[in-house]
Amino acid sequence: MFIQLLINGLCSASILAIAAIGFTLVYNTTNYFHFAYGAIYTSAAYLIYWFYLILKLPLIISLLLTFLIVSLLSLSIEQIVYKPLEARYNSSVAILISSFGVYLFIINFIAMIAGNEVKILSPGIEKTFQYGSVIVTRIQLIGVFAFIIVLISYVLFLRTKSGLLLRRIFYKS
Repeated sequence: MFIQLLINGLCSASILAIAAIGFTLVYNTTNYFHFAYGAIYTSAAYLIYWFYLILKLPLIISLLLTFLIVSLLSLSIEQIVYKPLEARYNSSVAILISSFGVYLFIINFIAMIAGNEVKILSPGIEKTFQYGSVIVTRIQLIGVFAFIIVLISYVLFLRTKSGLLLRRIFYKS
């Protein structure tokens, strides 16, 4: 029983760690806490749901479109909200409050369009794998593998020219 709980916790932590890596990357490059990142992360899940289940696009196309839209959303928020505030007030408090406002706007927009009920990508009983007394679902395994891919990509990125520049900027401040 303890092993099962431990494995479930590690699988859940993998998904949270992906978000944490994103928060870290944003904070290290901008030096402000980006509340809206949580809403952007959430919007990505709803976009995948919409493209994959509602529009019936292939999963890879759904993922690519979601990546493109979420990237454009992030850049738009940076250019429309944060850059003018940074230029005008040069205050991290103004950016923090506006980030929370953007978060509330996006989350409420999602709720208005998609509703507040739980959405499921694959209805029915999920395929499971059993290793002794431990049962793991396919989705849990995908989450762990996604975390491993994101972590390796992040570490490799930090070794690139851009990553080294980012680290140099971060460690100077």
